[in-house]
This record gives sequence, structure tokens and C-alpha cells, in this order.
Amino acid sequence: MRSFFVSFFLAPFAMLSSVGLADSIGEYSIDEPEEPVIWIEEWFDGCTELSASTKVTISKMTLDADCLTQALGYCTGRISDDREESCQMIFIDHLRLKGKEISSSLPAEINLRGFKLRSYENAVGRASKPSFETCDNEVPELECELLDVTLRWLDWRYAQRLLKENRE
Repeated sequence: MRSFFVSFFLAPFAMLSSVGLADSIGEYSIDEPEEPVIWIEEWFDGCTELSASTKVTISKMTLDADCLTQALGYCTGRISDDREESCQMIFIDHLRLKGKEISSSLPAEINLRGFKLRSYENAVGRASKPSFETCDNEVPELECELLDVTLRWLDWRYAQRLLKENRE
């Protein structure tokens, strides 16, 4: 959708600048946006949506973990240094939001038994704790926060999947 927006709506501005009319609109450059353009949230949501709807034999939780790994890899090394921290902060906020969406969608009464019930309760319990104690003093605070929110999202997602599997 964003590529459509860029090509359809911003292309006329690029053409205007080539004929010297962009000065009346203001300076505009696709190469150097004023704010960092990262879009990690859209990419991550698309990736996890694919993992939710796939029919392959790979575990859907493995696919979710792969989505997380790719997003974290992008934000911690494949993006320019000046945007790395911004990408990580955006991703942390997004994972918190998605975790809240999942937790608020879980029913109060569940119909699970045995191992699935214990797994569900454990995942919800871990995700609901005030804070994971995952890092020592040597790990930078932002990386520790990334790890914490990632583990919480995985637990919320696992609990959600257990309920979905039970309905199917």
C-alpha cells in the first residue's frame, strides 16, 4: 500500500522538481526523508499474518519466531546506525501493542484440558508478569527491553494459538 502511495502521490512532486516548480511547494527528496522511514511494524504484521494462515508442515510458532528473528535482525544490524535505535523503539512499542491486543482478546473462560491447559496458563502467567528478569547489568537497557517484549509477545501468541487449535 505504501509503495502505491509513494508511486501515485509522490511521483508528481518528483516531476515538478525536474521542471523547477518544486520550489513553490518546498524542497522534497525521496532519498532523504525528514523522519526515518522504517515500516518495521507493517512488515512484521504481514509476516505474522502469513504464519497464521499458512498450511505448511512447519510449526506456526516456528514461523512466528522467524518473523521476530528477521525483524530483530533488521533493527539491530541491517539498518543504518542512525536509525537502529529508532527502529528498535518502534518495534518495542509495536510488540507491546500487539501483546495487549492479544491479551484483551483472550476469553475469561477457556475450554482446554491437560497439557494444553497447563501450557496456556504458563504462557499467560509469564506474559502477564510485571517484568522478566532476563538481563544482567552488562546488557544495554534497550536490548534488554527488546528481549523482554519479544518473549512476552511469543507467550501471548502461543496462548492465542492454543485456543485457536482447540476451536479447529
